[in-house]
Amino acid sequence: MWGFGGRYYWGRKERGGRREGIVVVFAWMSSEERQLKRFVQLYSSLGWNSLICHSQFLNMFFPEKAESLALDVLKELVEELKFGPCPVVFASFSGGPKACMYKVLQITEGICEAKLNLDDRQLVRDCFSGQIYDSSPVDFTSDLGARFAVHPSVLNMSHPPRLVSRIANGIASGLDAFFLNRFESHRAEYWQTLYSSVRFGAPYLILCSEDDDLAPYQVIYNFAQRLCDLGADVKLVKWNSSPHVGHYRHYPIDYKAAVTELLGKAGAVYSQRIQRLEREKMGLEGTHDDMADPMYNLSKAAVSPTRSFRGTSLVPSDHFVLPSSLEYYDGRDVGSLQDEHKERLIHLPNPPSINTHGVLGQILFDVCVPKNVEGWDIRSSDSLNGSWGESMKILVSGASGYLGGRLCHALLKQGHSVRALVRRTSDISGLPSEGALELVYGDVTDYRSLVDACFGCHVIFHTAALVEPWLPDPSRFFAVNVEGLKNVVQAAKETKTVEKIIYTSSFFALGSTDGYIADENQVHEEKYFCTQYERSKAVADKIALQAASEGLPIVPVYPGVIYGPGKLTTGNLVAKLMIERFNGRLPGYIGYGNDRFSFCHVDDVVDGHIAAMEKGRSGERYLLTGENASFMQIFDMAAVITGTSRPRFCIPLWLIEAYGWILVFFSRITGKLPLISYPTVRVLAHQWAYSCVKAKTELGYNPRSLKEGLQEVLPWLRSSGMTKY
Repeated sequence: MWGFGGRYYWGRKERGGRREGIVVVFAWMSSEERQLKRFVQLYSSLGWNSLICHSQFLNMFFPEKAESLALDVLKELVEELKFGPCPVVFASFSGGPKACMYKVLQITEGICEAKLNLDDRQLVRDCFSGQIYDSSPVDFTSDLGARFAVHPSVLNMSHPPRLVSRIANGIASGLDAFFLNRFESHRAEYWQTLYSSVRFGAPYLILCSEDDDLAPYQVIYNFAQRLCDLGADVKLVKWNSSPHVGHYRHYPIDYKAAVTELLGKAGAVYSQRIQRLEREKMGLEGTHDDMADPMYNLSKAAVSPTRSFRGTSLVPSDHFVLPSSLEYYDGRDVGSLQDEHKERLIHLPNPPSINTHGVLGQILFDVCVPKNVEGWDIRSSDSLNGSWGESMKILVSGASGYLGGRLCHALLKQGHSVRALVRRTSDISGLPSEGALELVYGDVTDYRSLVDACFGCHVIFHTAALVEPWLPDPSRFFAVNVEGLKNVVQAAKETKTVEKIIYTSSFFALGSTDGYIADENQVHEEKYFCTQYERSKAVADKIALQAASEGLPIVPVYPGVIYGPGKLTTGNLVAKLMIERFNGRLPGYIGYGNDRFSFCHVDDVVDGHIAAMEKGRSGERYLLTGENASFMQIFDMAAVITGTSRPRFCIPLWLIEAYGWILVFFSRITGKLPLISYPTVRVLAHQWAYSCVKAKTELGYNPRSLKEGLQEVLPWLRSSGMTKY
């Protein structure tokens, strides 16, 4: 049967006792019926029917085509399930997830324009029991068309003729260029949908190869690890040498064993789900008091990972996840899955099952710790000898910077004695001229000057950093941001009076969050860095956490994009952009609104630092971020606040990048740092959205909204004569 965007048909359709379940196959582009026959026979040998979906290549560029095909496939599937419900497994090959499957997931969840009625959606959700990814999922970057169009597995030729390659490259590259910005938005939506499928509670089987250039192993590994972090049951099978979508042909025994195991798991998941639904219909669960029996609630949450527990959603930030089995093995050395544990099997560490600050930990605390009993003194184990309400001697490195200067002001107001570490060439106009501020000259790269500055101090706020998107000498980032932190750590150990270090890291140290919102559990993948600054902060983050594990009382905090009134440094990016915008030098939007950053007011970040000193636990990360938004949203908000018109057009990122390359070229000649550089555009091409729930809960961090912050910044810029509107 043909649909708009492709065709679909039944590879096997048996009913009654001869049907174990249904595998919906999302085939790779250009695939033919004969190429899918071996997979149909595999599923059939295990008693499973198969519904095959062949997508058109253009579905990757036109989501409406993928959506139309997905709706037709779902309707066909629903008709069969109405005849007799059974477990359903999605098997996706190569680009199949982007060309159709992710739209099937969206329609099933009811978050797509194409609609199924509620009963049909619920039927599919109840039957959905597993996912298989073969040479997939593929990271759909802007050069996808050029790579896929001439690949042998797509053209079905081992060596395509040169003329065919040139034509295919030209057409694909044209599509990439024409749809570049729209494509990046679809890419973020695509990945977010794949990750959100965890809520179905179904197991995953991911099959890949180390040398697959269309489905790079690192991309697939990162995807599997992220699913694992979200609480999914994931199995990753890797071969050292196997072609794209050719794993079954080259390793039939291993492949069949892995698929057999997954389909068995899917059948068990479906059976357990049906039993639970039947119990609910019979009213057995109504005999339990949810509030009075927390352990019963917990068992229900384990059966259904999307259920809430005492009003708190079980998400990764709660540190409570279902058991996972992310693992992989070398298919050439392993004859069957029964021998996995004997042959080169590598187990990735599972996330912790219980954390004292998670849901279950809170229950145990509430149950076991007496309330209102005289003599009980419940304190954090990180409480130090002194009282944080008393005046202390505090060292602030990077005190001449935007954040460091505001921090000095706030600490002085609280009655602390502040020692500001600055370089002799630093601009100290932002520092307070009165009060108990002690100015000392030194540099975090000069160890002896740092030790002298630390002498007699109780707390160190290490805010010093080299913050630039580009420098002609990238080694300076590591000299300041990495070696500087090492010096601070060593100086604190040498100075016996230091009781706590608050280290100002950066959201860049955690990596991008394309399509999702991350928390403190995210670890930078370290496979790609937009800037050398990002690379240096990721390395420094490891140093801080290692020092904490060795007993150093260090608390890393991770601000987002800081903005606010005050010093116009590189860190105060929003204020600088507003100056450009309202002085006519930035007439349009930056990009098409696909970027996403976490914006935080400088005074809120300062308060978060002080709260980390008072309440932060050593070795624990705290995101001091705020509202997640795009620069397009900021420009629109600024237009409303100032009563001016919004920008009328968007400046494409490729044009800004070209301009950045030109400015970098002249910068090398003049020695003056460019206003925009090409690494800046790389940052804008990704999303950096984060949650600060942990800081709110443990530190009392209370960031203001972006609108409130801009309502302060914009009038300040105007009154200072820096903008006109």
